[in-house]
Amino acid sequence: MVFHSSLPVARHYVENLLAAFFGSLSRRDRAGLIAALQGARTLAEDFDGELFLLTPEETIDRFVQDSITIFITTSNLSLRHDGPAIRYTGTYQCWKTEPAPRCLNLGTFHGRLITGPQVWRWSEHVFDYLP
Repeated sequence: MVFHSSLPVARHYVENLLAAFFGSLSRRDRAGLIAALQGARTLAEDFDGELFLLTPEETIDRFVQDSITIFITTSNLSLRHDGPAIRYTGTYQCWKTEPAPRCLNLGTFHGRLITGPQVWRWSEHVFDYLP
């Protein structure tokens, strides 16, 4: 049984963070994106495995091109303990919704939550290479 494990609670917390993050991203809501991140770094990984920091504007620009309406889904969320921290991985799909649904982009993401006195703090969110 998992009643004494923190992973189910952490999963719920991560799912809420990701919903707020990707929802703000879909709406091009810079303030919502900053609020969802609460100081966490957003990074992108290039083909060579090097990481580079993204501002909220760069994150929005990489996902949302022009004025198309998109919806971003996540799946395959996995969590594990990393000492006192929680690491997560998952898959995202970015869908154009009009005039008919079409997948524009898909990839993976991972990140880290650091434990605090009351709640976990989101420290980083990393995307695989974005176009």
